[in-house]
Amino acid sequence: MILRKLSLSLLVGAFVVISTLSGLTAQADPASISSSQVVSLPGFAVVAGASSKIVRNDNGVTVSVSTTVDPATYTMWMLLWNDPSQCDGSDGLVCDPAVDTMDCVLFVAGHVVGNNGTLNYTGHRRVFDSSGAIGPFECADGLTNPQGAAIHLIIRSHGPKLPGQVNLQISTVGGGCDVNDCADVQAAAHEL
Repeated sequence: MILRKLSLSLLVGAFVVISTLSGLTAQADPASISSSQVVSLPGFAVVAGASSKIVRNDNGVTVSVSTTVDPATYTMWMLLWNDPSQCDGSDGLVCDPAVDTMDCVLFVAGHVVGNNGTLNYTGHRRVFDSSGAIGPFECADGLTNPQGAAIHLIIRSHGPKLPGQVNLQISTVGGGCDVNDCADVQAAAHEL
């Protein structure tokens, strides 16, 4: 009986300590969601029916693009400015890739688009993940400011499938470009 009371007393004490400590833990900022139009490149015409979304939280960002393109191989890249206050901007953008030096360019996703032309990409980047960075825009830290970074998503065409090169065409910035004409064909800007 004494042992039972002691065990119950220790259990209640542990619960009180855990409850007290949990009240002291830092609260993470809630997730925020932004949507953006998808535009064609060059020219910046809005792509009818296309959409882009970013969900941001303290741990990283989840990005998605839904659009239509010609059948071919494609990749999606994230242009990243962790501190948009350092951008001069132009053409209505806070951060303009033609003017402002990016912190990173990061691979997000890639695949072959079939005859229906439907391209749906979703990808996630954790804080401090710099895998898939391409130089000269390689970065050591990757995304460091998920709640405040300016992020542009770029859809890059690598042209028709090439035998033996499809994996490179859907996973690298230059895959297939020695044979096909590669080009950035669509973009979506997410700026706060």
